[in-house]
Amino acid sequence: MRILIIIVVIALMPCLAHAQAPVSPEQKELYMAQTRQAKAQAEYYKEQIKLYRKWVETQTAQQTPKSWTQKLFSDPADTVGAAGTVLGAFLILTLFGLNASSSRRYRRDTQFYEALKRFGDEGSPFMRSSAAGLLGHMGMHREFSMWWDGSYGWQTPYRQTALDQLKARLPFEENASVAEAIKGAVQQLIHASGK
Repeated sequence: MRILIIIVVIALMPCLAHAQAPVSPEQKELYMAQTRQAKAQAEYYKEQIKLYRKWVETQTAQQTPKSWTQKLFSDPADTVGAAGTVLGAFLILTLFGLNASSSRRYRRDTQFYEALKRFGDEGSPFMRSSAAGLLGHMGMHREFSMWWDGSYGWQTPYRQTALDQLKARLPFEENASVAEAIKGAVQQLIHASGK
């Protein structure tokens, strides 16, 4: 406890020495002059802040709000940002459409090749009969094509292959029901193509 008291007394010694020193009248006058000067500066800055606030209020009151087109074309960063957003959205929609189109085409191609595979199954007349009907149906399928290989417009990508396969199989088919299904599919394709 005594050590604590000694530490506090040692810490407060400069304050006690300064408090006990007498202040001369010149120093008192200097302190009072400095205080008046600080108060005058504070008043000056308060007035400056008031003037600045009035100026800002008049400037904002005079400005008319800009329309979105004026804001867009007044700032190049906004213009570039908006153009990038529109271009990005267009690109995403285009890629989505191309992806959906190619995935549909892939599914149809797979279905067509599976029908050809089933049409060649020697062990099951039922499979050949249903495959003949499926080939006839898929041969009538039309799709709009915009490929760079020159095929532009409405195309029937499976018609000729299906017709060739059905005509090639018809003379060799031994099962009468399958032969009738093949004839029906061939007639359907010939009628649809206008031959």
